[in-house]
Amino acid sequence: MKRLFLLVLFLSTLGCTHYFVRDSTPYDLTKEELEFLKSKKIGLIGFYPFEFYETSVKLDEHISSESLNINKEQHKQILQFVDDNTKKENVLDGLENNFFAYRRTKYGILKQIVFLRKDHSTVQFLDFGEEIKLQQSENVNLLVKEKNLKDFLREYLLKTKHLGLEILEPLLIFYKSRNNSIGKIQFKNLDKDFLIVAYHGPPLQKKKSGIGMYALNVFITSCTAWTFPLMDEWQAESMFAVYDKNLNLIKVFEYKYEINMLSAWWILSGRSYWMGVPPANTYEPDINQFSKELVSFLKK
Repeated sequence: MKRLFLLVLFLSTLGCTHYFVRDSTPYDLTKEELEFLKSKKIGLIGFYPFEFYETSVKLDEHISSESLNINKEQHKQILQFVDDNTKKENVLDGLENNFFAYRRTKYGILKQIVFLRKDHSTVQFLDFGEEIKLQQSENVNLLVKEKNLKDFLREYLLKTKHLGLEILEPLLIFYKSRNNSIGKIQFKNLDKDFLIVAYHGPPLQKKKSGIGMYALNVFITSCTAWTFPLMDEWQAESMFAVYDKNLNLIKVFEYKYEINMLSAWWILSGRSYWMGVPPANTYEPDINQFSKELVSFLKK
């Protein structure tokens, strides 16, 4: 019995997941379309898929600014700037429903922690534009209205919560205030014709099938040492917001769909990965469709 248990455990570690990704060949860019996009100065912001892991915690654990990694004055200043009514000591109030989910098990309380996969950026599937990570320029774009900047920051934080602060920080110039009031923030001159902000989500898995059927599938898969595959669906979406160089929102492209997945020890070929969240290239069809539609939109 002990040997059987060890065999099951060993096989489960070999399990791979195959994601069935929708066909995107109808959205392949022609040479002319790609050259058209390359002729534009396009800045790319975001483009990071989410991932999460679980850890044991106490139910009454306090979520502090340290646990959210909001320990930079610049991050607090962004939140204060976005919400003028947010006092410094209550700066986290502007980030309700952070990416923390608690669930009780027979072994205790588990907290699901979400983060951005910066090493799996979907920019790799674009053949145009420049990814904006660090901007050394200290020049200010004086044509960006304060309202436009606030809306730009707020919309991204609504999608990414506290995780987006680190992405936004390099785009901004911060000014200190002498009297604890909200410090001034301005947008850097990025020398781009357009800015594209991408969001891939949602960050937490949402099973479309019933919990009972899923639990039965997990039981059968476990009993067969991952020979009988585990089947599941992920609710997925991508959003691409296109701004001009002065942060006027021009157009939002959204795509929502389900991703089917199959997990078993014998899945060793094709679009297969270790069990976890869908890899970056499950969003490649979104990138292709958006690129095709972007050409049509900009040519209007």
